[in-house]
Amino acid sequence: PLYGAHMSLENLASLFAMDDEVGRIREWLTTSGIPAMAIATSSSRDSLSIEDVACPIVEMAFGAKIHHYLHPEVERTILRAKDALKMPANLAPLVATVAPLVRLPAIVKNVL
Repeated sequence: PLYGAHMSLENLASLFAMDDEVGRIREWLTTSGIPAMAIATSSSRDSLSIEDVACPIVEMAFGAKIHHYLHPEVERTILRAKDALKMPANLAPLVATVAPLVRLPAIVKNVL
């Protein structure tokens, strides 16, 4: 019936935004030492990103040590959490993942 009548990003965000939940997580992050200026909300208003925060601050906020991991075949170093991340029990159900702290990337070898 309304073929081609697409919703704008703003319309979609208003339908699916998690403003209250994201706000609660943002508040916890800032009270845990993450600078407010380092926290950005996605345009869909359903996730947060944190940039340019020193490892000791992230370690304190999430209660986990950050380590360098080296893949010997491709000589690539990444930072990841060594321990399970901790956060308040009332916020944990709202968080799907804390990427990239918890996942190791797939290493793709050149096969030629």
